[in-house]
Amino acid sequence: MRRRDWILGLAALALGHRVAASPPELATADGRWRGEVHDDGRTLVLRNADGTVRRRLPALSPDGTRSGTITAIADLPRRRSLAVGFDALDELWEVSLDPAAPPIFDGLVHDYRMGEAIATPGFLAPRRIPLAGRVLALREGAQAPQLLALLGGDAPALHLVNLDVRRSLSRVPVPPGADLRAARWDDAGAGAPRLRVPAGDGASVSTIEVGTTTLRVLAP
Repeated sequence: MRRRDWILGLAALALGHRVAASPPELATADGRWRGEVHDDGRTLVLRNADGTVRRRLPALSPDGTRSGTITAIADLPRRRSLAVGFDALDELWEVSLDPAAPPIFDGLVHDYRMGEAIATPGFLAPRRIPLAGRVLALREGAQAPQLLALLGGDAPALHLVNLDVRRSLSRVPVPPGADLRAARWDDAGAGAPRLRVPAGDGASVSTIEVGTTTLRVLAP
């Protein structure tokens, strides 16, 4: 191999590696917002339609003692928000893109019912949802309050998160390599919506019934 071809080959390999390892980012369906991941995954940057940076959100716990890396972002157009997942922060975020978003109370229920908590303005701020584990992928559920979260580990699992109550309501095991981003809703049949989740090798598909509060794996 000539030296020039060898150098070009290395450059192509390096470029391919950067593309494969690139952090998640997305543009919202309405084209008004863009979520980008900066600082090696440690900061979420929100830009409006003209490219102006409106907010930078470090991937930190509320007290700033724990940090994480952003691993997934999903557009939630029915809620005018983004969902954000992490590798080790043990929480999800829902970031509202609605200027009229209600304030956020991160304290106990007693705090805000008794008027003792200090609220954070809800627009472009994270509403935190406890969820322990590395988030591999996120996507909007069948109903507006639902978020589907795929978590990795020795036993990968799909979680059904209710964004209104801010917790996971149900989870089911999925095969290693399950690809939530490539999953498709099955319109056939009556009853609860069904999501067909392919494995990474494309050889098998899990069919999961997505109820209001529960997930159920159906027989192939």
